[in-house]
Amino acid sequence: MIKKIKKYLHDIRISIFNMSRNSDIQTRLLQEIYLTQLEASTKNKAMHFEAQVFSQNGEDGITREIMSAIGADSKYFLEIGVDPLVNNTLYLLYEGWKGVWIDAGMLTKQFPSYLQEKIVDGTLNVINSFVTKDNILKVLENNGVPKNIDVISIDIDFNTFYIWQALGEIKAPLVIVEYNASLPKDISWRVDYDLNGEWKGGNYFGASLKAFCELAEQIDYTLIYCEMSGTNAFFVRNDLVEKLPVDFKRGLDNYQPARYFLGRTFGHEREIGRFTIKGN
Repeated sequence: MIKKIKKYLHDIRISIFNMSRNSDIQTRLLQEIYLTQLEASTKNKAMHFEAQVFSQNGEDGITREIMSAIGADSKYFLEIGVDPLVNNTLYLLYEGWKGVWIDAGMLTKQFPSYLQEKIVDGTLNVINSFVTKDNILKVLENNGVPKNIDVISIDIDFNTFYIWQALGEIKAPLVIVEYNASLPKDISWRVDYDLNGEWKGGNYFGASLKAFCELAEQIDYTLIYCEMSGTNAFFVRNDLVEKLPVDFKRGLDNYQPARYFLGRTFGHEREIGRFTIKGN
């Protein structure tokens, strides 16, 4: 009797596993079909630059293409709001860049040995800090972060708009921010600043793309791309925009609605280790 029960439970587990696997495959196939149709119909030809190495979506490929075109002076990055395994600058670290990661929960995160080595040798500066619009510049200064930064990426969910606004004097060639794609492109909305504001899983967070574009205009930046899931927007400093390939459009026509279901979570699990990279 016990053997029959064990076999029955085993069969159930196998069935559940197969159902889950088949569901994942079907979802991925639908995503691929949708992306193919989207790429064929979109007027935004820069979409084909999207590629994922360590980014959440296709940000790595867009960053690579932009920086290849406009050039990097310091090869130094700043990312605020970081998951060590999924972020917008780990790819740059592998490409020989230096930089800093800032996150309020940094002490709770697990760092693979490769990243630990980069922290020890000074290539990667990791700062555990809760940043606000009033302290961000002081946090950078106190930790020896240079002002000559090539790429800034900000994703702290709630107050992202205000952190970029506070960083206005640091004129990085490329700034990547998370925008609120649930808000239409023709409205300028941003959440009221709240020192302790947190994203609670809904669509009350950050700012609309138009609000970011208005801020960008004030500090001499131009929107040149939004990746296809509607998560991150890419802004390039005005004096460098003309160096970009013609595939990149300018302004609010880059808007992409929220397509978070396109999250590229399929395939092998994220794993960080050493690669032999030609040129480094």
